[in-house]
Amino acid sequence: MKDKGVRFLLVCFGTFFGTWLYSQAPSADFSLVDPICIDEPVSLQDNSDNTTVYNWDFCAEDFVDTPSISLVSNLLLTDLPAGIELIEEGGSWYGFVTSRSNNSIIRLEFGDSPNNTPTETDLGSFGGILLAPDEISMIKEGDIWYALITSDGSPYNLIRLEFEDGIESVPEATNLGNFSSLNRPRGISIQNDGGTVVVLISNFNNNNVTLLDFGSTISSQLADIIVHNTSAILGGSNVIDMSVIDYNGIWYGFAVSLGNNTLHRLEFGSNLLNSSPTVTNFSLSGSIGPSMVDVVEEGDSTYFFIGKGADLNTTLYAIEDLAGTFTPGEIGIPGSQILSGVDLVSYEGGKIFMGVSTSDELYAYHFNSACSANIYESTEQTPIGVRYATNGSYTITLKARNEDGVDFHSEIQTVTSTVAPDITFTIDDSRCTENENTFTSTNGSGDITSYQWIFGDD
Repeated sequence: MKDKGVRFLLVCFGTFFGTWLYSQAPSADFSLVDPICIDEPVSLQDNSDNTTVYNWDFCAEDFVDTPSISLVSNLLLTDLPAGIELIEEGGSWYGFVTSRSNNSIIRLEFGDSPNNTPTETDLGSFGGILLAPDEISMIKEGDIWYALITSDGSPYNLIRLEFEDGIESVPEATNLGNFSSLNRPRGISIQNDGGTVVVLISNFNNNNVTLLDFGSTISSQLADIIVHNTSAILGGSNVIDMSVIDYNGIWYGFAVSLGNNTLHRLEFGSNLLNSSPTVTNFSLSGSIGPSMVDVVEEGDSTYFFIGKGADLNTTLYAIEDLAGTFTPGEIGIPGSQILSGVDLVSYEGGKIFMGVSTSDELYAYHFNSACSANIYESTEQTPIGVRYATNGSYTITLKARNEDGVDFHSEIQTVTSTVAPDITFTIDDSRCTENENTFTSTNGSGDITSYQWIFGDD
């Protein structure tokens, strides 16, 4: 039954025990010098607290413009593909596609760019344990990649793949069973909540979410996995997919119901294993049969990408506060394809939604913000050497992380049309102590009006 064919929508407390104990959640903050000239280095000052991982984006606001859509490849080994996940490993790009009708996983090898036409490898059904594989989610621990796959065929098991010998090897497969909970599992999300690996799975028949506590590692033995289940989602009707996001230290799940065109917000609070999330429902006006959802933060907004079954447009939902009350608004994007699964990657300053279609085709939706930065993203605490080649206003964002949560901050960098002057200098031959040294500046543009020399002798 092809119930997954879609068009997709871009839519301290303190306690005193001799000392005060306080929350260690990260606080993202930075300042910058504004404005700057073309080709002048961006000057950043990191003011964040309790941060161990920095994710800078110097080309935010990618989803403002209409994407370009291209056919990447006609897939030869898939039969009704359902889910796709892209990863980068060692400078090479790979995709993993679930193929429902032939119960297989297909590996795509793109080489050094996700824009290349991939080669295909059929990894098989792993001894027949894959039954209508649907969604796939991947995580890397140490040097090893793992994948979890939901099976939409009875008995509705969860399958784990371990690529111990490298991402191009045939992985070891483990049937984790259905935990006496899974009932047509479809959507899946792997998250890390304060050092605990949590897997969330939406159930099509039960309209609820199964929460799996893997402890400190995705490779936990079956007996060590703790199972929680939410009640049926209020207003849910064939809950087919969900996406999870940490928003200002609060965990949210967003699920879609195929049966009644509804987006469900599940507020888990600070504990992702909370089995009684607060549910708020939002009607997807004009949407027919939403079949998948992905939630992405970009710039100052949060974007919903929602798959649709029977209408003709790809649509973007953008909101500024996903924790508040909002009405999803639609902006149609012409030329959409019927897609059954998508995954988002960042590449060369833009975003690419890679999607597989029910006709065994691989499409790329390119969202490019015409960003002129020489460095698009960075994980340094304070990146240096970032420059913009054209004038304009650019949104710079910082996502700060530690094991207790995520925080987000953004600033606008104004780049004027003035070009920063070029400058080098030379020094004469080495001199003895207390003898004079001569420093000579060299400037090709000839537009320097003042100089400031700093010799580091303060």
